[in-house]
Amino acid sequence: MINSLRSGSEPFFLRGGTQAGVLLVHGFTGIAGDMRPIGKMLNAEGFTALGVRLTHHGTHGEDMNRSRWHDWYTAALDGYYLLRDQCEQVWVMGLSMGGVLALNLAAREKVAGVVTMSAPSYLYYQRSGWRARYANLYGMLFRFVPKSYPDGWHEIQSYPVFPTFAVQQFFDLLKATDEILPKVTAPVLLIHSHGDTFIPGENMPYFYERLIHAPREMFWLEKSEHVVTKDVELDILLKRIQAFVREHQAAQASG
Repeated sequence: MINSLRSGSEPFFLRGGTQAGVLLVHGFTGIAGDMRPIGKMLNAEGFTALGVRLTHHGTHGEDMNRSRWHDWYTAALDGYYLLRDQCEQVWVMGLSMGGVLALNLAAREKVAGVVTMSAPSYLYYQRSGWRARYANLYGMLFRFVPKSYPDGWHEIQSYPVFPTFAVQQFFDLLKATDEILPKVTAPVLLIHSHGDTFIPGENMPYFYERLIHAPREMFWLEKSEHVVTKDVELDILLKRIQAFVREHQAAQASG
């Protein structure tokens, strides 16, 4: 029986105006709280901000072994429809796998703009070798793989393990999203850190090349690890997102 959610994993809603809403999507095994700094910043700009909790996150790692990537996508889609009912335009922003879900959603729905942070691409699947090809088989032997954190990494309330059956779904999401990236037409800001030792920086230029019909730009952080929303360059990150949103809101208003 589930008595409560893990601390920080609760979805959040910050009411702002009706002109613009932002959907905030956390990453694989992560928590909604990872996205709260962006939500607070944009809410101060007048946005209505919704941070979703993806299916089977924020409870127990074993729950994620029942997940299908469509479950995670549908959770994000629910948030999108809630915001669309409240606001004239919807922006979508995601961290890591949340960035992949953001692009997947932008390929299917009308959004004002997209921001991805530390997002893994199909290239990450290709470079994962046997881990990608045999994830389900490995899951029959081991239900979980413990996470190892680099020196200086701050534990952030996410699951301390990778649920192995869910890993296969994660890879399936990367493949499914890669196929529809050319359908994205909204402006996209891709953000990655040179200090990310979990998802290599080469994934960002890969997305840039595949988003052939979207106005897009890349922005590099230098010192942050994977969870850039809770690292040493947070102020730089927030200012860059703020500038991106203001620029494209102005362009859309004048257009």
